[in-house]
Amino acid sequence: MDNIRAFEDPSVNWVVSACPTCTVALRHEFAATLRSEGQEDWAVRADALAAKVREMKDSDTCCGMRGSYSLKFPEISAPILKRKLENVRATGVGTVAMDCPGCMLQIGGGLDLAEWVKGVPQGS
Repeated sequence: MDNIRAFEDPSVNWVVSACPTCTVALRHEFAATLRSEGQEDWAVRADALAAKVREMKDSDTCCGMRGSYSLKFPEISAPILKRKLENVRATGVGTVAMDCPGCMLQIGGGLDLAEWVKGVPQGS
């Protein structure tokens, strides 16, 4: 119930979860668990929160870094990163949060490069 109260706080604009298990539980299992315990009023509130969960398309798919994979096989890694960057941009978020150091390098570098290339005059 503490989590529901925290998420319902009007000062909370978003919640970031780096844990897939927590995200799945919030979206699919929290309300069902509360219902199984006979706490329908809390389950309804949990359903309302679950409806707000927005997950990036293919969030569980690799960004292409895979340790040194992107260095050894850049021709394979680059299209994987491109697809991940398209999914990141499609969310419309202004901030991207990750907990994997490899993803931070790969995605962060991809976003930085894409923004830098966008700023380069055409024909340069």
